[in-house]
Amino acid sequence: MALRQDPFGGPALKPLVTAAYAADLDRRIRDEAGVPEAALMENAAAGMESVLRSRGLAEGAVTALVGKGNNGGDALAVLRRLAFSAPERAGRDLAAVLSSGEPGGLAGQQLRAARSRGVRILSWPDQEAECRDLLARSSLVLDGIAGTGLSGPLRPREASLADAAGSCGAVKAAVDVPSGCGDGVPPGSAVLKADLTLCVEPLKACSLRPALRPFAGEIVPIPGVFPGDAGSDSPVRLLDAGDLPGLVPALKPDTHKYERGHCLVFAGNRGTSGAAVLAARGGTAGGAGLITLYVRSDIWAAAAPALAGEIVRPLPEDPSALNLGRANSAVAGPGWGRDDTAVSVFRRLWDSDLPLVLDADALALLGDITPPSRKAPLILTPHPGEAERLTGRPAEDILRYPEEILSVLSRGRNAVVVLKSWVTWMASPDGRFAVYDGMDGSLAVGGSGDVLAGLCGALLARGLDAFQAARAAVLAHGLAGAAARRAQGHYGADALPGYAARILGGLHGE
Repeated sequence: MALRQDPFGGPALKPLVTAAYAADLDRRIRDEAGVPEAALMENAAAGMESVLRSRGLAEGAVTALVGKGNNGGDALAVLRRLAFSAPERAGRDLAAVLSSGEPGGLAGQQLRAARSRGVRILSWPDQEAECRDLLARSSLVLDGIAGTGLSGPLRPREASLADAAGSCGAVKAAVDVPSGCGDGVPPGSAVLKADLTLCVEPLKACSLRPALRPFAGEIVPIPGVFPGDAGSDSPVRLLDAGDLPGLVPALKPDTHKYERGHCLVFAGNRGTSGAAVLAARGGTAGGAGLITLYVRSDIWAAAAPALAGEIVRPLPEDPSALNLGRANSAVAGPGWGRDDTAVSVFRRLWDSDLPLVLDADALALLGDITPPSRKAPLILTPHPGEAERLTGRPAEDILRYPEEILSVLSRGRNAVVVLKSWVTWMASPDGRFAVYDGMDGSLAVGGSGDVLAGLCGALLARGLDAFQAARAAVLAHGLAGAAARRAQGHYGADALPGYAARILGGLHGE
């Protein structure tokens, strides 16, 4: 099977694929590699069964919810394998509920095989009372109602079965993706919430979109169904901690502070001097050799004593007097305000050649002023509400369709866009995406984004390109949050720079 070029140049990042890609992969494996579809289904079922057994989830009463597609066939194949290994369980513990009548094709073959082994087969909603009783007695529900091929909302009978299953007390394990989770499913549609998702590699992007991620539970990869390099031409990749050393270079032992980079931070206002301090400390944690924080003169006395190694200067009255010559990057926006001073400094920075990170109020100014695109590196770090303002699309849509909407913003502004959320999506103007599956509520604390902006600015100052800096900053920020939570429980954002500094500073044994 011929594979297309890897847009990431071959690093070992897990690809995420769309429904269309997954369907094309199925076709290529069948037609070009000559692997029968039945073999793919059997391999998937074997992998899922192995995970369920290793977690002790296959020992009690198991009920499969079966639609007409291959996800239903996968669920039936798991049941059939369980019945093969323990025939006495078939009529007692193993059952299937058909959501849309009897399936055809491969799923139909699996249904006949399961039935021949004594697996109990019920139909929804014709046998609704028996189905509800079955669900109430189940310890595990395998969700195979619908898969990635779903192009609209679940049909009413499927949605009602999903609702009944969702309200039962069993562990819910989705086959590949939770039913109702698909590329073309509109916001507000029913989705069956899973405790874990048994996802055949390559992983499916829809389960990692912020609006749908909470429905997937723990995502457990099922390898070995497709070739290990399947998905290597996908432009969307999933980041994990192991990717960080490859993104951030080691410090040279004979380096000096200017070689490590000089990052300017423009932040803070009356009542928000803490945001300026956090952004500056984030810059130091990111490894820049020098951080200069510019604040309004009326908060200089509050900000300066809160920092040690960082330089704190009052903003000059005339922004044209700012000396940007020895700087390597700038961060603007945390707690900044949107007054005439902010507008003047914003324009000065925008017109410069400095790599730039825009956060918070600077993003609002970007939306208000709408300057032309700049050629110098640019990172935008909006949360969903700020992204709504920048794109004109509802936050609900942005969280549901991040690739589509962020790509327009990224290309239009020639910027790397970091959509801050429980799952962070990053878009590059060249069409690549990176995803960090954080799912860590401890980071939802005031000032967390200020630290992230500082990390991005420092890594830009160190010479990383904008997409590389954004990925490294998001990883370091997420890992710092996890470390702070483990060590301290609840924490303030002021804890994050210290943990991020340890993580980034220890990547190469420095």
